[in-house]
Amino acid sequence: MVVNRLETGRTMTTQLTFQNTQFNVIDRNGQPWLRYLQIGDALGYSNPHLLNKVYQKHQDEFTDRMTSVIKLPSGGGEQETRIFSLRGAHLLAMLSRTKLAKEFRKWVLDVLDHEIDAVVSQPKAIPDKLTNEQLQTIKTMVKARVEGLPKDKQAKGAITCWSAIKSKFGTSYKEISPDNFCEALSLVARLTLEGELLGPEVPAVKAPLDINYSLEWWLAHNPALRRINEFNHKKGDSLAVPASVLNSMDSPSPINLLLTKLAREGYSVEACRLEAIAWRYHLESALLHIQMSHQRQKDILESAISFRLQ
Repeated sequence: MVVNRLETGRTMTTQLTFQNTQFNVIDRNGQPWLRYLQIGDALGYSNPHLLNKVYQKHQDEFTDRMTSVIKLPSGGGEQETRIFSLRGAHLLAMLSRTKLAKEFRKWVLDVLDHEIDAVVSQPKAIPDKLTNEQLQTIKTMVKARVEGLPKDKQAKGAITCWSAIKSKFGTSYKEISPDNFCEALSLVARLTLEGELLGPEVPAVKAPLDINYSLEWWLAHNPALRRINEFNHKKGDSLAVPASVLNSMDSPSPINLLLTKLAREGYSVEACRLEAIAWRYHLESALLHIQMSHQRQKDILESAISFRLQ
């Protein structure tokens, strides 16, 4: 693995190399993103464009934090190019069946570890203004206070919150000093807003999510699982779920589909998705070690000593 960071003014360029593939890294918010054609080349596809078929088949498993389409300069002018974050590249490798896929997955995890170590060890500069995340936190706090009011009181409640901040600090919330960030949050949280002591409004009824991943669905969409259980499931005795089925890339994962639907509805499920990916990665590693151990035992049992007979 080669990871070199070159500082140029406020621009950071990251150089990444996997075996014979040199990545032209896209820097997005300080994080390295990779072009899909170069990922395809690194994974060993004879035609890197074949990787797009893998993505299209499983695109519902990718979030906006894992892939995006951007315009990049080329010889013929700007053209749209799909790029993947390191986590997105790791998932692509999980879904690929090439000989280099496993080695590439290990390499991506090494790069991720390097990125995390770099962030942890990097001294934090004190900004002159609030960061975008801090500004969003204040807006979220105000929104939460206002949405707790009756509809006819919400506009006045919002004005009260923003006016209180400006009165306290003599400026708009965007110009608050970072030293006053926590105090601004506390101020918004402690404000008494007209109408908040009234009984809560009856929440609007949301349509139920289309979530239906029954045992029958799993058997219908996973041919390997269905073949193994054709006899047992008919009798209703038991359900056999071998590790090879859990680690299969040929069938949709009900867990990934469920997390994708929840994410599209606004639920934060990134930790759940990463945990599921980690489970699959560690299961694959464990199965590999078991297979290697089994082969080693077989080799030992089948080994022989040759004697020269005179």
